[in-house]
Amino acid sequence: MKALQGLDSLIDKPREKVVLTNALGMRMVRIPASEYMMGSPKGEMDWLRLKFKKIWREGHKQWFQDELPLHPVRITKPFYMGATEVTVGQFRQFVQETGYKTDAEKGEGGMIWKDKEYRWAPEKDMQWDSLPWRIEDNQPVVFVSWNDAQAFCRWLSRKEKRTYRLPTEAEWEMACRGGRAWVHFSWGNRLPGDKDT
Repeated sequence: MKALQGLDSLIDKPREKVVLTNALGMRMVRIPASEYMMGSPKGEMDWLRLKFKKIWREGHKQWFQDELPLHPVRITKPFYMGATEVTVGQFRQFVQETGYKTDAEKGEGGMIWKDKEYRWAPEKDMQWDSLPWRIEDNQPVVFVSWNDAQAFCRWLSRKEKRTYRLPTEAEWEMACRGGRAWVHFSWGNRLPGDKDT
């Protein structure tokens, strides 16, 4: 209940948005310390279980069960998070300055969903800089692994002389929900339609 009261106080008294822009043009938004309910309500999990019943049956239910039980989480310090995903152009600058090779480039390619096999599998042509579709420099970089993202953060930290890191799961969920309790997305519960996307 205390976590919900914390959310109510944020909603009642919206705080001024603080945004910083770094040398790469990344806009970093300050996320205040707060409490919130982390995870998913049982009804949401029941919907996911029915929607993805084949995956559930095939032994991947832990993907969903990690969302339970819904529990209060307290983020004790404010933090900054990118207003958008890292872009292709920003990642390209990192690669050009360091000669970095992504896990997808060193391995079997990026992971894609294979409908016929009903699983994630690597695909050789799926790499951040060579895609079978057109991608612009201002769009989110794709087919980067956790290791690649960590390497990007280390490079950016050295470049900017301030610490950049990936958010924790709790920080990510709090920021994505936009300080709102009981919503699937920061804008509400409805997925955007094709024309919205």
